[in-house]
Amino acid sequence: MKQQSLVSAAAGLLAALAGSGAAPVALAQAGAGDGGALEEIIVTAERREANLQDIPVAMTSYSGDELEALQATDIGDLQSLVPNLSVHVGDANNAVVYIRGVGQIDSIAFFEPGVGIYLDDIYLGRAQGAFLDVVDVERIEVLRGPQGSLYGRNTVGGAIKYVSAAPTEEFSGNVTARFGNFGRADLEATLSGPIAGDRLTGRITAATLSRDGYADNAFDGNDDGDQNTFFARGMLDWQASDTVSVRLSADFTDSDPDRSRTPSKVTPIALLTVDPFTFGLSTSVFPADTDPFQVNADFNRVEQTETRGVGLSASWDVTDSLTLKSISSYRELEYGTEIDLDGTPVNAFGIFYFNDQTQVSQEFQLNYRGDRASLVGGVYYFNEDGDTFDGGVFSNLLIGLSGVAEFSTDSTAVFGQLDYDFTDRLTGIFGLRYTDEEKDYARTVEDVDLTVLAGIMIDPGTGEVSYANPELLNPSSADLPVGAGVGVQRPPVDPDPASFDNLSLKLGLKYRLSDDMQIYGTVSEGFKSGGFNGRAADAQSRPYDEETLISYEFGVKSEWLDNRLRLNAALFLTEYEDLQVSSFEATPGGDGILPIFTNAGEASIAGFELETTAVLSERTRLTANLGYLDAEYDEFLTADPVTNELIDVSGQREIVNAPEWDAFVGLSHTVPLAAGTLIFAADVGYRSKTYLEINSSENLAQDGYAVANASVSFESADNRWRVMLGGKNLGDEEYRTHAFDLSAFPGVELGYYNAPRTYSLTGTYRF
Repeated sequence: MKQQSLVSAAAGLLAALAGSGAAPVALAQAGAGDGGALEEIIVTAERREANLQDIPVAMTSYSGDELEALQATDIGDLQSLVPNLSVHVGDANNAVVYIRGVGQIDSIAFFEPGVGIYLDDIYLGRAQGAFLDVVDVERIEVLRGPQGSLYGRNTVGGAIKYVSAAPTEEFSGNVTARFGNFGRADLEATLSGPIAGDRLTGRITAATLSRDGYADNAFDGNDDGDQNTFFARGMLDWQASDTVSVRLSADFTDSDPDRSRTPSKVTPIALLTVDPFTFGLSTSVFPADTDPFQVNADFNRVEQTETRGVGLSASWDVTDSLTLKSISSYRELEYGTEIDLDGTPVNAFGIFYFNDQTQVSQEFQLNYRGDRASLVGGVYYFNEDGDTFDGGVFSNLLIGLSGVAEFSTDSTAVFGQLDYDFTDRLTGIFGLRYTDEEKDYARTVEDVDLTVLAGIMIDPGTGEVSYANPELLNPSSADLPVGAGVGVQRPPVDPDPASFDNLSLKLGLKYRLSDDMQIYGTVSEGFKSGGFNGRAADAQSRPYDEETLISYEFGVKSEWLDNRLRLNAALFLTEYEDLQVSSFEATPGGDGILPIFTNAGEASIAGFELETTAVLSERTRLTANLGYLDAEYDEFLTADPVTNELIDVSGQREIVNAPEWDAFVGLSHTVPLAAGTLIFAADVGYRSKTYLEINSSENLAQDGYAVANASVSFESADNRWRVMLGGKNLGDEEYRTHAFDLSAFPGVELGYYNAPRTYSLTGTYRF
C-alpha cells in the first residue's frame, strides 16, 4: 500500500507539472550561458539531432566536460548520475547494466545483455569489453525503457550511447595526466585537425591507464584486481561533396592487469579435502573475511581483454528533407580470466573462462523530415561467431572440468518510427520493429582426474604414492586443454539451431503545452531472443525462450524561471514475461554445482524519475535526481530440490539490481580570479537496499548507503590549462556491487566491493 501511494503521489506531481501555468524557458544540462541561463542539450537519441527537451523519451545526457568535472573515468560512474540506473563491472571484466530493474547479470557469451551499449552507433555484442573508459568522449546518453523501434539489438531495458569526440576543422589537441593513490597513473593525449583542406579532417587519441589493486592478497603478497590498459582510437571525416560525408573510425583496447579481482567471503566456508598421497579426508574451516580488501586466493593470475574494431558510416543528403545513411562495423574480442570463487588458499572452486568473438553489423537508415511528418527507418543485420574455453578446478577433491564450445548468431531486423504532427501542439508516435534471429551452438566437455594429470605413481612394494608433475594437482587453465587426452569426454552436445522472431510496437502521443513544456505518453514493447545454456557443467541442449516486456510511460519535460531551471519527470509501469535468469544449484549428490539458466516467469516494475538542473546564481549550479522502483516477481518457477516439481517462489525472491530508492545531489560553485576561475564541486549519491543475485540472499544484499565526492579545480583564463584535485568515496564506504551465492557448492557466499576512498590530481593542457 505504501508503494502504491508513492506511485500515486508521483502521478499527481506529474499531473501538477503538466497543468501548471508558469512561464518556462529553454534549459539544458550544459554549462551556464549568458546571464546564468542554461544552454540547450543536443542529442541523437532518436537517431537524428534534436533538443533533449523535445524528445518524448526519459533520458539523461552528460557532455565530456561534465563527466570530467564529475570525475567520471568509466561508465560505472554514471550509476549515481542517472535515476534508476545500475551499472558496475562484474566478475569477468564485464559491464553489468540494469535500467528500471531490467538487465542481465550473467556475462558468458551465450546470454544476451538486457541493456544495449552502443559505441558510436555500433552495438557491442558482448558484455566483456563493454565496460568503457571515459576517454575523449563528446557525450554519453542514457535512454530508459525499451528502444527497439530505433536501435539495433537488446534494448528491452534501455540503451547507453557512447559518442566519441569528432575531428575538428581547426588544429587542436590536449594532454591529460592523472596521478593518485593506489599507484594511479594515467596519461591521455589527443590530436585533431585538417589533413587535406576542409574536406578531410582527422582525430587520434591514445591513453594508458594504470593503478594497483584495491585488495591485498595474503596468498602471494601481491595486490588484487589492478588495472593496466592501453587505448587508441583514430577517426577520419571526409566531406566528399556538399551532400555526402563519410566517417572511418578504428579503436583498440588492451587490458592486461597482473591479477583478476577476487571476491570477499561474506560467509565462512568449510572445505572437505582429499590428501593426494594418502587419500584421507580432512575438513578445514575458513572464517568470513572481516576486511573486504584483504583476500587470500590462489587462482587469480589471468585477466586479459583485448578489443579492436573498425566502423564506416556514410551519409547522403538526397534532398533537404531526406537523408540516407549506412553504418558498417567489424569488431573482435579476445578475453580470458581465472577467478578464485572459494576465497581460500585451497583451490576448491577456481573457474576459468576464455572467449574469442567476432561480430559484423550493417545498418541502412532513412531519415525524413517533412512539414508534419518525420520518419526514421531502416534495416539492421548483426552476425557474431565465437568460441569459448571454460571450466573449473576443484583441487581439494582432486578433480577438474573443462569444455569448449562454438556459437553463432544471425539477427536481421526491419525498424521504423514515424512522428506525425496532427496539430502544431499534438504529435503521434508510431514505431515498430520486426526481428528474426537464429542461434547455433555446440559443446564438448571433459572431466579430469587431477591425480592422473599429475602423473600418479604407486610403488608396488610399499604402496607409496608420488607424482611425476605434482604442480598439476592444482593446474592452471592452460593445463586442461580439451581433446588432448587429458580428460574423459562426456557425450558432445550439438542441438539443432534455435530460431526466434518478434514484432514489437511503439505507440505514443506528445502534447506541447507551451514553447517550454511538453507532456507525452508511450506504450513500448521490448524483445530479447532466447538461446542455449552454454556453461561447462550443464550442457543444456534445449533452448530457453525469448523474454518480452511491455512498458507504459507518461512524462513531463519542462523549463522554468528565465532559463534557470529544468525539471523533467517520468512515471512508468513495466510488465515483464519469461524473464531469463541465471543461478547455481547443487547437484543431486551435493558434490558439485549445477548452473541453471531458464525463463523464471513474470514480473511487474512500476516507478518514477525526477531530474532537476538549476542555476541558483550566476556562479552556483545544482543538479538533483530521484528514482523510485516498486519491483516484484508475479511468478518465479523453479524446481523443488526434493520432488523436482516446479514451484512458485516469487514471494521469496527480489528483483536483482532494483533498489527502491536512488538519489543524487550535486553542487558546483565558481569563483572568478584574475588568472582564471576556481570551481568547487561536491556531490552525494544514495541507493537503498539492493539485492545483487538471483537467490535474494540476505547475506549478500547490500544495505542502503551514500557515497560522497568532491573536487576543486582551476581553469586558466585562456582555457588552456585545467588542474583538478578530486576525491571519490570520501567516507570510505564499503559496499558490494556484485555477488555470488555459492552456498549450494562449495558452501560460501561471496561479494565484490567497489573502490574504497580514492583521490587524484589531474592536469590538462589544451592547444
